[in-house]
Amino acid sequence: MKYESTNNGSLLFPLDSISRRDFMKRVAFVGAAATFTLSTGLKVFETAEAAEKNIQPDSWHLSLCPYCGAGCGLYIGEKAGKVVAVKGADEHPANKGYLCMKGLLLPQILYFKDRLTTPLIKKDGKMKEASWDEAIDLLVSKFKKIIQDNGKDAVAFYESAQLLTEEHYVLNKLAKGCIGTNNVDANARLCMASAVGGMITSLGKDGPPANYSDIELADCFFITGANMAEAHPVLYQRIADYKSRKKSVIVIVVDPRKTITTDIADVHLKLHCGTDIALYNAIAHVLFKEKFVDEAKVASYTNGLEELKLHIEKYTPEYAANITGVKKEDIIKTAMMLGSARAALYFCCMGLNHSSVGVWKNNAIINLCLLTGHIGKPGAGYFSLTGQPNAMGLREAGGLSHLLPGHRLVENEVHRNEIAAIWGVDPKIIAPKPGKNVLDLFRAADKGDIKGLWIIGTNPAVSLTDVNWVIKVLQKIEFLVVQDIYYPTETSKFAHLVLPAAQWAEKLGTFTNSDRTVNLLKAAVKPPAGAKSDLDIFIEVAHKMGYGNYFQFKGPEDVYNEWKRCSKGTDVDVSGITYARLEKQVGIPWPCPSEDHQGTLRRYTHFKFYTPNGKANLLARDHKEPLEVPDSEYPLCLNTGRLFDHWMTLTRTGKIPQLINSSPESYVEIHPDDAQRLAIKSGVHVNVISRRGDVILKAKVTDTVTKGEIFIPFHYGYLYKEKQAANLLTNPAYDPGSKEPEYKACAVKIEKA
Repeated sequence: MKYESTNNGSLLFPLDSISRRDFMKRVAFVGAAATFTLSTGLKVFETAEAAEKNIQPDSWHLSLCPYCGAGCGLYIGEKAGKVVAVKGADEHPANKGYLCMKGLLLPQILYFKDRLTTPLIKKDGKMKEASWDEAIDLLVSKFKKIIQDNGKDAVAFYESAQLLTEEHYVLNKLAKGCIGTNNVDANARLCMASAVGGMITSLGKDGPPANYSDIELADCFFITGANMAEAHPVLYQRIADYKSRKKSVIVIVVDPRKTITTDIADVHLKLHCGTDIALYNAIAHVLFKEKFVDEAKVASYTNGLEELKLHIEKYTPEYAANITGVKKEDIIKTAMMLGSARAALYFCCMGLNHSSVGVWKNNAIINLCLLTGHIGKPGAGYFSLTGQPNAMGLREAGGLSHLLPGHRLVENEVHRNEIAAIWGVDPKIIAPKPGKNVLDLFRAADKGDIKGLWIIGTNPAVSLTDVNWVIKVLQKIEFLVVQDIYYPTETSKFAHLVLPAAQWAEKLGTFTNSDRTVNLLKAAVKPPAGAKSDLDIFIEVAHKMGYGNYFQFKGPEDVYNEWKRCSKGTDVDVSGITYARLEKQVGIPWPCPSEDHQGTLRRYTHFKFYTPNGKANLLARDHKEPLEVPDSEYPLCLNTGRLFDHWMTLTRTGKIPQLINSSPESYVEIHPDDAQRLAIKSGVHVNVISRRGDVILKAKVTDTVTKGEIFIPFHYGYLYKEKQAANLLTNPAYDPGSKEPEYKACAVKIEKA
């Protein structure tokens, strides 16, 4: 029998007796008074006081949750060199002491049996333990030989937004400033690239305008493409709590599915997958028609008002209803709510970004903020939620193939010269052409153009689209290095060299969460003997490659201080944020140009934007179908997404009993009408097939999805459950601007297994 606990730490009742939705509602959110402990038996939670009495940690260390980009602050309890407890940080502005279940269960992730503690080298087809000297010497010799024989761009780096900002910075300095290749991309390409493209084209720069403090200042929430209850549960709970206290607060949710997030919605706009732009344009159409747009004022701080007004004339509620499946009355009602709101906060996430027109979808949402004046003031603004803990810090440090530190571009000669001066390298070393995004990295490897690939902290054999193809490419790469904390993963089983890394609670450095807030993570314990921090690994490789003069860092703080020099005078200025300040002031949002500056809660307060004329851009975007739509052979549209219990590709959460008990395997949601047509009942196994692959899953017949559409969670890889990886099905097509794949829509069919 499976058990779970109540919020007040009292025991436990059989999970089998309640629905998963009720389970989530009961245990999703635990206040600051709750602390998880490594006790045994059925007692999963204790109050903080009881935990300290029973365990008595030797010390508490300020840190941050390493899961989603919400950036929840927490304290790590350490005793005798082990992490024994965690508790929410009351003073942290992101979570105010709350933690979700994944956060509370964090201590377990450090002590799984498959934790890597020694390098592994493939010899005669088998992985053998090796010393660090042997491992680093092999990596350096192989990369040097590949570069000598094939050129600098024959090697590539694919990193994770779970790394610390200091680690992103050093890796990019090594690759772009010393080796001379821009072939450095990250799994942030798979989640935030389209949001970034939307912010840059509409507002001039990356980084959301709003702040978490705006949640309790808004009177209207527009949540689109974001199942916050499962993907960002603590932020969702803040909205739910606020709405329960203030009855006048309105919540509008745009989602193709019914979810726990839609449970608190005053209006649920259940649109067809991929039709977001038509919906947003129709809302804008009504805003103009009903005189909610102060055209003179909006024209004073935007470009393109007349062009947009003309463009959306055809997007009447009736026209959009035919495209989206949303009733015209609900479109009108939503526009009236947004137009009447004093301050509306627009939350969006992967439902927008995972699209071949993801940048355009973000542009269309930002149009609504600009037209209503819901930007640059308390309780209002566009707010793209980040999927990973440090996707923001990764971009700040230049962690994508077209970037340099400080939101600079490799194509810009002035930017290259500025960074070369700080790095102390010849500007000619930094290549002026952007490197390859991750999908193009794999395409180049498929052709044999990339022969050496170093994958750090990510699992593309589950997370990339068209996994069958990805696996074939991994098997073809001449020299594959995987740096991770566990072994094996779906990706590392193909590696020639595996490097054991330290992880959360074992490293010192900074994360930047979704609202631009910089946070300090303090090492609570040492990594297991044989594992090293990613930062130490990168620096050691740099020295052995002959670039030691550029990496004379004594520790993470030295790296951070050099990164601060790169940020000075830019829109992402963190020169006023120091480690010492972060010890005293928990979380400081950038820009923060001086040590007496408190940080910038919200941007564009004076309607001055980062564009050539200082005005934001209203951009006329047309509805476009996904690149692969249902047809007679593949009549259903697949949508993918997250579950509350799990994160990414299960390398951590898939081993935690409390979470696996709740969601032990993947499934496919099918609408009752489609199930009846196919003669399928809940609980039977079905084969879901696309043009790229197939999966065998248990059917869940439910009206949470719309007729003609199905839903599969993406977490499950083939090491965990055979043929359950949703990305065996998904389409590797991507947005031409952001290069972010279209995870949220592809054509499939279902057959009985």
